[in-house]
Amino acid sequence: MGLTKKDIDHVLTLAHLDVNEVEKEQYLSQLDKVLDYMTLLDKLDLTNVDASYENFSYQQKYREDEVKPSNIDITLNAPDYIENAFQVPRILGNED
Repeated sequence: MGLTKKDIDHVLTLAHLDVNEVEKEQYLSQLDKVLDYMTLLDKLDLTNVDASYENFSYQQKYREDEVKPSNIDITLNAPDYIENAFQVPRILGNED
């Protein structure tokens, strides 16, 4: 594909990644191979292929919600648990 070190530096800057020179060379080689493969895929004749977003069909399996008893007391780790409610700091609105 012909990626340059400047291209890799730009991608790393956009991703906020700090890597050493050896890793940059590895990324350059790997990304170049990926883009070469994408170019190969771009050459495929897909004129008789229907557009789709998945290659398999499935049915969503639904189940009824079911309340199950638990022997874990979740209030033990709560800093403030008053009258069946977890008390949390206000994050919206006035502090009044």
